Amino acid sequence: MFAPSEYSYVGLNEEEASAKYGAENIEVYLKEALPLQWSLGPRSAETVLFKVITNLADSERILGMHYVGPCAEEIIGGFTVAMKLGMTKAVLDMTLGVHPSISEDFFAVDVTKRSGDDYKKTSC
Repeated sequence: MFAPSEYSYVGLNEEEASAKYGAENIEVYLKEALPLQWSLGPRSAETVLFKVITNLADSERILGMHYVGPCAEEIIGGFTVAMKLGMTKAVLDMTLGVHPSISEDFFAVDVTKRSGDDYKKTSC
């Protein structure tokens, strides 16, 4: 079970985005991963979740980013300014993540919820 400090988000959630822009215009990207700092300890079976919500009708402008895992407020805090400046999914995709850190997985969130594909990270 995650502590409240292990969940943070900026922007809209799926329901708010769908209500504001229409469900047909919303794309939700998901990624599940195992943080390096948990890989050898008692939490080695736990994963973290990344979610990116975009507006398809507006060049996939990012409407919301959600993260459940360690250092949540620090990770999400860094994306707040980028979203205020109109960050799109394309900009997020071409940004280089800091390695090794769990935040680098935000830059590789590429499976959409509507695709039904598995969004679990399988390797480093």
